[in-house]
Amino acid sequence: MKQNISSLQTKKLIAEALKSLLRTKPLERITISDISDTCGINRKTFYYHFRDVYDLIEWIFKEEAIQTIKDYTLHDDPKGALTFVLQFLSDNAQICRGLLQSMGRDHLRLLLHKDVAHLFYSFIRQHSQDLSVPKEYKEFLACYYADAIVSAILTWFENGMKESPERLIQFLVLTNEDSIQAALQRAEALL
Repeated sequence: MKQNISSLQTKKLIAEALKSLLRTKPLERITISDISDTCGINRKTFYYHFRDVYDLIEWIFKEEAIQTIKDYTLHDDPKGALTFVLQFLSDNAQICRGLLQSMGRDHLRLLLHKDVAHLFYSFIRQHSQDLSVPKEYKEFLACYYADAIVSAILTWFENGMKESPERLIQFLVLTNEDSIQAALQRAEALL
C-alpha cells in the first residue's frame, strides 16, 4: 500500500511540474527533461509513470476533472458539476488543448460522456420517483442529454470559450431544465 501512495505522490509532483512549465512555455515546447528537471526526478522515473506528455495530460484530466464530476453525482448536482467542468476547462485550457490535439474530440468526448451521463441518470432518477417511467427510457434520456451537453461544452472550448462559463451554464440550464421534466411526464403518459 505504501508503494501506491508514493506512486500517486510522484504522479502529482510530475503533474504540478507540467502545470508550472505551462505558465511560461507552450505545451509543444515542453520536453520530458523539462518536466523531470522541474520536479527533481530523472527521466526514467517519468517513464515509469507515464508513456509521454499526453499520457500525463490525460491522467491530469481524469484525476482532477472526471473524479470531481463523480463526486458531484453523489450530491445529484448537475449544474454544479457542469460549472466545475467549464471552469476546469477554462483554468486548464493549455492542458485540455493538449489532450484535444493528441487524442481528438472523440476521445475527450468519451472521457466526459460516461460520467456526465451517470450524473444525469442520477438526476433523472431522482426527479422521476413519483412517475412510472421505464428504466430504459431514463437511461436513454440521460445519454441523450449527456451527448448534447458534452458536445456543447466541447464546441464552446474549441471555439475559444468566448462566453464565460457562467453564461454557457445559463444557456444549458435554460435549454434543458424544464425539458427533462417534460420528457419524463410525456414518457409516463405514452410508454
